[in-house]
Amino acid sequence: MKSRLLGWVVTGVVVIGFWHLALVLRLVSPAVLASPSEVIRAFPRLLMPEAALPDMLATVERSVVAFFIGTPIGIFVGLAVFFSHKMRQPAEFVLDFVRSIPATALVPVFLVVFGIDESAKIAVGAFSASLVIALATITGLARTNRTRAAVATTLRIKGLRRLLLLDIPEALPEMFLGFRAGASLALILVIVAEMFIGTSRGLGRGIWDMRYSDDLGLLYAALIATGLVGYGSNLLIRLAEDRVLHWRGR
Repeated sequence: MKSRLLGWVVTGVVVIGFWHLALVLRLVSPAVLASPSEVIRAFPRLLMPEAALPDMLATVERSVVAFFIGTPIGIFVGLAVFFSHKMRQPAEFVLDFVRSIPATALVPVFLVVFGIDESAKIAVGAFSASLVIALATITGLARTNRTRAAVATTLRIKGLRRLLLLDIPEALPEMFLGFRAGASLALILVIVAEMFIGTSRGLGRGIWDMRYSDDLGLLYAALIATGLVGYGSNLLIRLAEDRVLHWRGR
């Protein structure tokens, strides 16, 4: 525990040291990059109710809703594609093709379809999350252990029982990778949608508006807060993964 904490402290000191050195040596203009001390001083202001705290909470709420909508859709699509037999290869190609389109380029499409209300911001995040979760589900199902599959066949375990007892548990490690990527994508796309579609509250709107202010410290504090939100969501999913997949490696 102490060595891990020491590692975090050393990493933080090194990052802040290089950051400060880049400003001292004029590798980056102070007009573009705030100093570490400015960002640290700006953080308490960022968390004030009249500052960016409501924006942060609004973005977290939208990204969580988008993730929880996209997750069951992604799992269902992944299962449907994997068990579609002759249609599996073309369906996988379609999923991969759509996933290859930059999701940010699809924001105007969602704007046209859903309008400028909350549903557009949530829909674009859910769409991106569902795609990556669907592909992770397919990959996980394709990696089912052959020995366990043979045992299931010998014991005549079929249909829904096999799906619940063998296929899904075998696919869970890959699926959790998809969940983590999906949560990150949901957050990213919600923030992008807040920037381009517009909203009264949201980190995307706040960051977009801060471009026009001289308060670089607050801008970079908001960017770091966005990263912390994304890291927090991944950490929660990883904790759930460790609890659910306690049998992994046995």
